[in-house]
Amino acid sequence: MPTNLFKSSERFRGDLRSLRKGAEVRWPPSLCAPCNNDRSQPFDRALDQFETFVLTHLEVLGRWRRLTWADVYGPAWEQDAAHLARYFGKQMGCMLAAYRLPMPDELIQFLDGSPQCPTINFTLARNWRGIQGHKLMCAAGGDGLETFFGLLPATRYETDGATSGLDYGYFLAYIWVRLEWRDSGNFTGWWESPAAPLPLANGDLGSRWGWWRVMNSYRERPRTP
Repeated sequence: MPTNLFKSSERFRGDLRSLRKGAEVRWPPSLCAPCNNDRSQPFDRALDQFETFVLTHLEVLGRWRRLTWADVYGPAWEQDAAHLARYFGKQMGCMLAAYRLPMPDELIQFLDGSPQCPTINFTLARNWRGIQGHKLMCAAGGDGLETFFGLLPATRYETDGATSGLDYGYFLAYIWVRLEWRDSGNFTGWWESPAAPLPLANGDLGSRWGWWRVMNSYRERPRTP
């Protein structure tokens, strides 16, 4: 896990001295200390194991069509796969709290230990563009996308003037984690199956053609002496 990064945003521009503690990479305080420290520590450990697994398998993971949880967490994978979902559920809850949006009751119950969270669809995906970018960066002698992670754009949904859903997304290298909350949803969690699908995002012909056009435009630009 990297410890020094550069961030540019409306509120901050400069080096982040601590990725784990810097205020610029955290949501405003929305959890009590016992919840954020003791109760959610298993969620944090599940994330650490997941990140270690992804970064260790970056050279081959782009070809996988599914992720077997036992490969990540061992034979007793059920609890840790659920805790991984709870980690991202906590982050989604912090986003909702930061913008003073309503919190799904099922999410609160899930964070408190409920075995299901039917109104939120937890999914994983491989980003084709990220896979290609990783290959190009490694071929140029770099480390690829090993330190490339952050939030995907979020979308809020409204029905009759009230919040009825939210899309939350996180990326680690070229792996996307997506949470889709729909107040009328009835989804099955990824921790309820031994393996999670890894579909290919941005892998359609149009997206690939657009990617290569952008890459070729950079190659064709004259270099400044």
